[in-house]
Amino acid sequence: MRSYIKFIPIFFLGFSAGVPFTLAASVLSTWLADIGINKASIGLFSLVAIPYSFKYLWAPFIDGLKLPVLNKLGHRKGWLILIQILLMLSIFFMGSLDPLKQLTLCAITAIVITFLSATQDIIIDAFRIEYLPVSDQGLGAASYSYGYRLALYLAGAMPLVIATFVSWQAAYCVAGLLMLVGMCTTLVIKEPYEFKAAKTSNFLQSMVIAPLRNFIAIPGWYFIIIFIILFKLGDAMAGIMTTPFLLDIGFSKIEIVAIVKTWGLITTFIGLTIGGVMIKKLSFKKTIFIAGILQMLSNLMFIYQNHAGHNDHVLIATISVENLTSGIGSTVLVAYLSSLCSIKFAATQYALLSSVITLSRNVLSGSSGFVVDSYGWNVFFIISVIAAIPALALIPKLHTFEKHRQ
Repeated sequence: MRSYIKFIPIFFLGFSAGVPFTLAASVLSTWLADIGINKASIGLFSLVAIPYSFKYLWAPFIDGLKLPVLNKLGHRKGWLILIQILLMLSIFFMGSLDPLKQLTLCAITAIVITFLSATQDIIIDAFRIEYLPVSDQGLGAASYSYGYRLALYLAGAMPLVIATFVSWQAAYCVAGLLMLVGMCTTLVIKEPYEFKAAKTSNFLQSMVIAPLRNFIAIPGWYFIIIFIILFKLGDAMAGIMTTPFLLDIGFSKIEIVAIVKTWGLITTFIGLTIGGVMIKKLSFKKTIFIAGILQMLSNLMFIYQNHAGHNDHVLIATISVENLTSGIGSTVLVAYLSSLCSIKFAATQYALLSSVITLSRNVLSGSSGFVVDSYGWNVFFIISVIAAIPALALIPKLHTFEKHRQ
């Protein structure tokens, strides 16, 4: 039992990582839809998460620069507590705004939250890699994922309930307090290593050039980059518009909490577990192909839902299929990215690869609202299915590693 205690802080840090992302993405889009903001504007709000796509640009500085005063807590802990405090204050500020009158300021605040959240991700990923031995990285990633998914549920569902009975402003103020979980964890967890500042003359070479040079030594690395951009594209297109779609066909916020958030969390956990089993039993290429096919076909359920309209039983089926396949795809993709990272450069390379993943979700899916406004929901979901095909075509080109690279 004692051997599993070390995974508890990783679980709570994963929770801390999931809170701000949810509040700046799905919850914000629900708020905007609920007060009557047009679908095209809601779709464009997915672009506020662009910092997740470029966090590799400042990851070397987080790794190599020492903070004054806060460094007494430890290098990782000092950076982490600073970012978590700023995140909580930014979420509180978001709750003080009125999007109908301050939509631009709302967008700017959302960008600040996603920038800080992306920075927190960099630190937590590095912390996890350094805190756990190589043999425990698999369980560490699982602990992080469960904490992250729980945060997606709580930070996604709780504001909807509070907004229903009180207000959206109150919902964000209460949700901001969830950051206390990560802050308390940061203060009590042990610093993973003794920080040694990078030599100024070698900073660029050792912390920027070397990790990139190591990655591009992988055969067909450019195919890998294109693949991870496209793999979750169809899933991301449907995901960003799911709540506006359900509100549009008559579902209430409480029904969304009960079915999409609560039941959806359970089916996502099942999908994560199935994905892990598949990785153990099959090769990476076979697992990736199966996961990609399942993700692609799952979006057809939304077309069925559109024809069924406000039908709780159909929604349960739709969310079950969608979240189950999405959970499988997420596990497979994280495992694949981990297999690509050199142990020596894991933090910087993972920041780079995870940034590339969000490119499809935040940029390529940003036109979702325009497609819906122009062609309707059925055409939109058909396009989301077709969008998954290019990634499947690239799978034979992928170079895979069944074990961590050294």
